[in-house]
Amino acid sequence: MAAVLGSYLTIIGFTLAILSPVLIAALISGFHAYTDWRRADLPRQGILDRLGSGPRPKLVLIHAPGGYGKSTVAKQWVKTLTKQKVKTAWLAIDSDDNNAVWFLTHLIKAVRATLPELADTLQQEFEGHLENVQQHVLYALLHGLHSDKQTLALVIDDWHLVDNSETMNALAYLIENGCHHLHLVVTSRTRSGLPLDGLAAQGELTEIDESLLKFDIDESRALLVKRRGLKLTPANVAELEESTGGRAAALQLASLSLRDQADPAALIENLSGRHDAHEAIDDYLASNVLNSLEPDLLDFLMSTCVTNQICSGLATALTNNHNSQGLLEEIEKRNLFLRRIDAKGSWFQYHDLFAEYLLHRLERDAVDRIPGLRRRAAQWFIEHQMLSQAVDQLLLAGDARQAVDAVEQAAGDLHEQNKMHTLIGLAAKLPAQYAEVRPRLQADLAWANVALSRSAGVLEALRLAENAVDSVPSDQAGDLRAELDLLVAILAAFQDRVHPFADVAVQACVDRADTLRPWILCRAADLASFCALRVWDFDDALRWQKWAGPFHQKTSGALSVTYGHCLAAIAANERLDVAGAEAHLRQGIRIALLPSGRPTYIAKLAGSLLGQLLYERGQLDEAEALLDDAYELGAEGGIVDIMFATFGTGARLKMARGDKPAADRRIAEGLEIAAAARLPRLEARLIYERVRLAAMSTDEIDEGLAARVMGQSAQALDGIGYETAELREDSQVRLLLRDGSHSALSAACERARAQLRHVDQGKRPRAHLGATLQLALCLSTAGETDEARRVLAPALRTCAALGFSRLLIDEGPQLLRLAQDTAATEEFSSSDPASQCVRDFVSSTAASNMAASLKVSTV
Repeated sequence: MAAVLGSYLTIIGFTLAILSPVLIAALISGFHAYTDWRRADLPRQGILDRLGSGPRPKLVLIHAPGGYGKSTVAKQWVKTLTKQKVKTAWLAIDSDDNNAVWFLTHLIKAVRATLPELADTLQQEFEGHLENVQQHVLYALLHGLHSDKQTLALVIDDWHLVDNSETMNALAYLIENGCHHLHLVVTSRTRSGLPLDGLAAQGELTEIDESLLKFDIDESRALLVKRRGLKLTPANVAELEESTGGRAAALQLASLSLRDQADPAALIENLSGRHDAHEAIDDYLASNVLNSLEPDLLDFLMSTCVTNQICSGLATALTNNHNSQGLLEEIEKRNLFLRRIDAKGSWFQYHDLFAEYLLHRLERDAVDRIPGLRRRAAQWFIEHQMLSQAVDQLLLAGDARQAVDAVEQAAGDLHEQNKMHTLIGLAAKLPAQYAEVRPRLQADLAWANVALSRSAGVLEALRLAENAVDSVPSDQAGDLRAELDLLVAILAAFQDRVHPFADVAVQACVDRADTLRPWILCRAADLASFCALRVWDFDDALRWQKWAGPFHQKTSGALSVTYGHCLAAIAANERLDVAGAEAHLRQGIRIALLPSGRPTYIAKLAGSLLGQLLYERGQLDEAEALLDDAYELGAEGGIVDIMFATFGTGARLKMARGDKPAADRRIAEGLEIAAAARLPRLEARLIYERVRLAAMSTDEIDEGLAARVMGQSAQALDGIGYETAELREDSQVRLLLRDGSHSALSAACERARAQLRHVDQGKRPRAHLGATLQLALCLSTAGETDEARRVLAPALRTCAALGFSRLLIDEGPQLLRLAQDTAATEEFSSSDPASQCVRDFVSSTAASNMAASLKVSTV
């Protein structure tokens, strides 16, 4: 039997349905976490009194087998809490929630129905992280409720459908870490999958089990006689209560069976004489109900029970009946276990037990119809972009190859929409023997894993794709091979390496620009720009992004487009085109924001680079917000050039705020990432920052660190990249300055001169500026003041023109004093605008640094 997806709730003693927002970390959002309880139900006052006595616990667990009315009790408790002005949300579990990412998606939708601003925050966390999404979203939920002093009652209905450990861990996290602002109500057929140990002892658990849920004789009489209007004697009611076990669903089936019975006593006697299990009694009652229906209506019911939810369009596709909406409303009106499940009232769901009965009848009477019905449903779901349901229906129909086709055909759009988790989740549903031999699908999965920084996933998908590439038609094989080669080279770029055949891979894509997907060509341009940056050909890096412009226009998603803007900004900044860099970054952020205005993952990466640029110009407030956002990404923080900003510049900013512990933490965490991912360039930059911070403070430099830095010989610098070697050289120069001896200062000056000679000003203007400032600092520290001024003067003009105040401040008070002395020399004494600009710049920089120092010292 097909697994029953969905959840039920018993209303007026019978079960009705609720469905969670279907699908997807997110293809389409047609449903809402919606609980519109229109019919008055029979109050379970005894249970409500039990729940309302004493403080609200962290967890209310309502557990019993199917048909006991668990969801009705949860619904009534929600009503009670709503009257007490408590915000409530309802999350109905379905099988997709066994993917933790989709569970989070459904959770966010449930929260949105009652706390939209908090849901925006959760969505930001969801979109803004590639790994550890669960931790970020759940922490944001608990923190948001606590900081706003907002109580939320969250119902999680049909928890027994979950068997995934990650989803179980998510709920356990909420239970164990939540405070009194989160009140969880869980309905389930079992007690499993929940961290119950210790909760009861702490007074944080209230359990409602089947002994409390079953209807007693008085409640059965109230339902059957008072609510249903059946003419039954007290003895009849007692017999029904005993034979049904007081289960709400069975009592409702009995009431439907008795409604048109001329002799109710005969049916009651038949039930009373049975010694079958509850399921057999339910089957007997359901058969009575179904047998009493008109044939056309029964056929409609059986045809529409194969999906977990139904609307008029889907029902028409399944039945060819164009009066489907009218029939659905008639079924609802006749209390045949059908319930509206969305705010607009256009989607319905059968009670899960009743859906089982209908499917049993269909399997018994017309089993050959089922595959065709499922294929029709799948086609309708595909046409309406509800891919998860489509895949489920195709697999149930035995059409595994068609299910693979459906995912494969949607993969490109999912990439453009940056829905990598969704693609991987959909692929996980597919039988491995069919999915693993589809090179096109495996290539798309490799792309998804690249975006999620999952190297192992990339390599496995590439292996499978390469194994099966010969199965691709010859007219498509060239494109696919070019794509696979590009993937290999891009993976190397994320590992901060230039693949030996990167240029060949890029050119192969350029040669196929007429047939490759636009976003792949954007990725090819990004790789080419990355390679150009590594050889300091910044014009070429920008040229590639200009080449990609037409393909950006044809790409609907922001990921590859904004990455292109990031790479262009890095190139522009290295050329000292600061305005151009800022324009690229602000455009990249703008197109990557969520509708709420909050940043996505790629927007945070661009924000890190923008934060660095703003920091260097002294705009610390905006810079701090951007760098803090990027810092939350941790190891997911993009290519090394972006992590330079997040961890290196981020540490400088925290130090500028007087928060040395935060600066130290950033450097330490960045170094951990560099070690784990084997990123020597990042390690070298952050060691330099650690040495620089120590040199500028009164702290002693760790002797072990100093020894390791100074022990890196020329041989050790070979083979790890010239930029890495430069950074290590900078660290050694800083340590020599810290030493302060005559020989150390002489060595520092000589090495700084050599560094400046090796940096081509025309090719690397930004690096030349940095090397110039370093040499000026060395000369000034060594007492060679006149030469220091001559060296600094042109750099001072550049810094003044671009507003680079922090470049002077971050070199320490020695350089700032030298800048003041230099600005007062004859070279800058004239009244021309350029000289006046330098004098004003140095004066304002010194004044702002003094003010900031005083502010920090008083904190």
